[in-house]
Amino acid sequence: MLEAYAKRSRNYAKRSQDIEKYIMRDDNDCKNSSQDQGQLTIPSHEKQQYAERELDFKDAKSNGCVREIKFKDVHIMRISLQIHQTTSIPFMTKSPKVILFFSMQGDSLLNTDYISNLSLKASSHNIIYTEPSLGNIQCTPGKYEVFYISMSLEMFKSYFPRDEDVFEKFKRQMEQSDFSLLRNEHGVLNHKIIKVIEDICHPDSLQSIKPIYIIAKVIELLSIQLNELCTICQPLPLVRPEDVEKMYEVKNFILKHLNENHSLSELAQIVGTNDYTLKKEFKQLFGTTVFGFWSDAKMDNAQKLLAETTTDIKEISEIIGYKNPQHFSTAFKRKFGLTPSQFRKNRE
Repeated sequence: MLEAYAKRSRNYAKRSQDIEKYIMRDDNDCKNSSQDQGQLTIPSHEKQQYAERELDFKDAKSNGCVREIKFKDVHIMRISLQIHQTTSIPFMTKSPKVILFFSMQGDSLLNTDYISNLSLKASSHNIIYTEPSLGNIQCTPGKYEVFYISMSLEMFKSYFPRDEDVFEKFKRQMEQSDFSLLRNEHGVLNHKIIKVIEDICHPDSLQSIKPIYIIAKVIELLSIQLNELCTICQPLPLVRPEDVEKMYEVKNFILKHLNENHSLSELAQIVGTNDYTLKKEFKQLFGTTVFGFWSDAKMDNAQKLLAETTTDIKEISEIIGYKNPQHFSTAFKRKFGLTPSQFRKNRE
C-alpha cells in the first residue's frame, strides 16, 4: 500500500507545475524551502525553524499571489487568485494533519482520497483532520481567496479542549477514520477571525520576535475558531457571488482608508452597488454593520498606536479620522473600557 501511495505521489509530482509546487506542501519540506526564490529565512533554534515567502503567479487559467509561512509543526498559506476558467488546485498531505480552513472568497469543492465534493463556501470555516492524501480543490471563475493553517497532530492535541461533546466526537473521529470535520456544518467568518488572519499575514512586530508573534496569533485564531465551532452554527449567508466580491472590496477599502469618512451611498457607489444591498449583504457576510466594522477597525488601530508608539493622543485621533479628540476618547472607552490616556498609563 505504501509503495503504491509513493508511486502515486511521484506521478502526481510530475504533473504538478508552477503554483502546484506551492500548495499543500508537507511541513517536513521546510528545511528544503530555503532555496526557493523570494525566500526569507530567519536563523533560529531548530524547534522554532521559521521561513516565509511571497510569490506572484500567472498562467492561462489564473493569476494572483501565494503567501507562505512555515515552522517545524505549522504551515500557513494564503492563496489569492483571480481565476479565469475552472481550475483545480492540488491538495496533498504526506502525514496526518489538522487543517484550520478559512474560505474567504469564492466557492470551491474539495476532493481527496477520502472525500468527494466537500463544499467550501465563501465566508465559511472549519477544522479538518486528514490522513496522508492526494486530491484537489476545484474552483470556478472569479476571485478566490483561501487561508489555511496546517499543523501536526501532536501540536493540535496539545491545545485541544476536553469535556465538550463536539470536541470529544472529533477526537474519536480522528482516532477511527481517515478524514473528518470538527463540525458537519461550517462556521461563518466574522470580524474577529478576519482580523487575526490579517495580523498573521501582515504582522506588526520587530523582525526578531516575528516568529513568536505569528505563533501566538495562530493559537489565538485556533481558540476563536474552536469557540465558534463549539456553538450552534448559523446557516451560511445567502449572498450572491458577485455581491460577495463587492462586500470584500468595501472591507478592503475601509482598512486602507481608516482616516477617511464616507457615507453608505459613497461606499456603495465606489464598488458599484446600492445602499440597500451594501447594508444588508455586508452584515450578512461579516456579522456586523459597515460602520460597526469601520469603528472596530479604527479602534483596533488606535489601540496598536497607543501601545507601540509614543504618538500624541490628539494626533492618533486625527490619524484614525476623528476631528474631535473627545469623541475619539468616548468611542475608545466604549470599546475597551478605558480612555486612551488610561490605557497608555496602564501599559507604562
